[in-house]
Amino acid sequence: NYQIFMNHKLLIYSFSFVLLNWDYNCIHKQKSMPNSPAALDGIVAPHQEKAHNDKDLCLTPGCVYAAAEILKNMDRNVDPCDNFYEHVCGNYIKETIIPDDKSSLTLFSKIDDTLTDQLRMVIEEPSADDEARPFRMAKSLYKSCMNKTKIEAAGLTHIKEIVKRMGGWPVLEGEMWDEGSFTWKDTTYKFKDEGFSIDYLMDFSITTDYKNSTIRVIDLDQASLSLSREYLVKG
Repeated sequence: NYQIFMNHKLLIYSFSFVLLNWDYNCIHKQKSMPNSPAALDGIVAPHQEKAHNDKDLCLTPGCVYAAAEILKNMDRNVDPCDNFYEHVCGNYIKETIIPDDKSSLTLFSKIDDTLTDQLRMVIEEPSADDEARPFRMAKSLYKSCMNKTKIEAAGLTHIKEIVKRMGGWPVLEGEMWDEGSFTWKDTTYKFKDEGFSIDYLMDFSITTDYKNSTIRVIDLDQASLSLSREYLVKG
């Protein structure tokens, strides 16, 4: 019995010594590890890979240009923790000039302006002999609309003829306008024949019934003024 007791006691001492030695080694390693971000920068766990490598980087001209635009718009002198908006967009606000014909300017509106300029350059190019008919027609229509000399020479003659064919307009004809011969249904057909939307006469659409969303209803409303009321009143 005494021998069994001593064996158990020796086993407990041995196990305690192993635990103490393991705990000491853990504490010693923790103290010896670097704590600064710079020192930890090159330390990677054996089962982990570095987060970035050359394959993860996009170096195409488009990616490089996009990155340059983002960096150009940033104000890196501002701490993002103090003012994140200024940090990201500070230089864009400082360096962007709003044109006189616009009330605001965004990256999307700049892209839209650039696209419009590119389309204008394409449509102003001379038509090739083998160019598709729709493209030739679009360029011809554009040239007609941009020919201010012929437009001013023709005056309102052409537009008055179109209005007359569509049933006339009391604003132009005054007392000579025949109200009895006017029907809105026939006028909608005439608008279609001339290539105009009936929305210039009335707003006609199919929409959802507000009282029952499973039903569709015909919605009739007054025509829009194209321009806002302020433009028409104040000029």
